[in-house]
Amino acid sequence: MTVPFLILGLFAVGLQIAAEWLGARAARAAAKVASSTAFVAVAYGVGALGTDHGRWLFVGLLLSWVGDVALLSDERRIFLGGIVAFLLAHLAYAGAFLTLGVHGPTVGIALVAIAPFGGLTMLWLRKGAGNLFPAVAAYVGAIEVMVALAYGVATPGLRPWPAAATLFFLSDLAVARERFRQSAFINRAIGLPLYYGAQFAFALSAGPLV
Repeated sequence: MTVPFLILGLFAVGLQIAAEWLGARAARAAAKVASSTAFVAVAYGVGALGTDHGRWLFVGLLLSWVGDVALLSDERRIFLGGIVAFLLAHLAYAGAFLTLGVHGPTVGIALVAIAPFGGLTMLWLRKGAGNLFPAVAAYVGAIEVMVALAYGVATPGLRPWPAAATLFFLSDLAVARERFRQSAFINRAIGLPLYYGAQFAFALSAGPLV
């Protein structure tokens, strides 16, 4: 059942982008729920619950589903709940990478390389985020750690996690620009494929390693 859910999810992502362009809020919401439900279903289908790292990834995907639903709202408190859900999702992904085993020096190098981007991001968002800035800063810190750990995974063989984590980070910049800087269709047109590409990569890697 994995392939049908993957196809459904990618099709729903396309519908989301079309709905964003047309300003069809109800269609956008339905397509988002379908897309996010699909990546959870894909993870389950590949056997996420049967592996140690997969269970962490599965939790992260579930939390991301919650965050996606929360971000459909324009209410700031609900949006804050979405930020918290995604922050916890990144911590769950970090748990998956630690379970797989990481190379400490590589993680350190990645953190040093990523830190300036995180700092610039927080400066960029400082004014627009207003009283949500502490939550946004915590979120930026969490995703920096998650990305660094993804690059440090020491498991041999196919390693999709660095690319997936980087895509997630870039998609978050699009969300941040949409919410705190300038609302524009281009934010969603770029951010949605990046985000779902990351999530489906995480989902597909949640099963037994080969």
